[in-house]
Amino acid sequence: MMNANYVTQYFQISGIEANIAQGGRGFSRILPNRYLLDLLAEDPNDTRDDDTYFRLKYYYTSGDSINQEIKIYKPITDLSSPSDTYTSYYQRLHPSCIKFAQEDDNPNSYLQRSNILAYRLAETYLIAAEAIMRSSGDPLPYLNAVRTRAGASPTTTIDEQAILDERARELAFEGERWFTLKRMGQNVIDKQITNYAGDGEYFPDNLGEKDPRTNWKPYYINFPIAQIDS
Repeated sequence: MMNANYVTQYFQISGIEANIAQGGRGFSRILPNRYLLDLLAEDPNDTRDDDTYFRLKYYYTSGDSINQEIKIYKPITDLSSPSDTYTSYYQRLHPSCIKFAQEDDNPNSYLQRSNILAYRLAETYLIAAEAIMRSSGDPLPYLNAVRTRAGASPTTTIDEQAILDERARELAFEGERWFTLKRMGQNVIDKQITNYAGDGEYFPDNLGEKDPRTNWKPYYINFPIAQIDS
């Protein structure tokens, strides 16, 4: 059911049915945040948000508007005057991760595991870039190999944040981020979470004190061990 967690419930919109081309059937449980979407939008030639890793647009499949893009809901972009339809946007029209997209002919099934992550060559390049950056030599060819494959322009500078940003573009929703941040140390994880976790003030449910950017404490890096028998 991996794919379903990352795909929006677009099929609840009148005039569009669940179909493989638009991600199959989804739960709308997990979505890319503004940090990730802004990273992908930095380079207009980057194909990772162009129906390869992420789907940003959906289209009617029947009725008078068939094949037209669906634009009936809007995300929160202005806190002083939020859209009346933002709740429906975050339920039915938000960007979906389609890395684990279904490959069979049953778009109405949640129980689909077509693509299972085994090993990522791109991550090997990014690990090499980080290792060389921290030692000696030129890490740029390794990081740029990933960017070039994605159609993005090569970068000319590299630092720890550039590594983290490229790992976000390439490895998002593959279960790597938390372990990467912990490996890089307390200062890195504190900075990344307080600056980029969730959607901050734009979170659609207005969580307030539950916002991870303001609620994060350094000791959260460790999970507590219960002192009672389970």
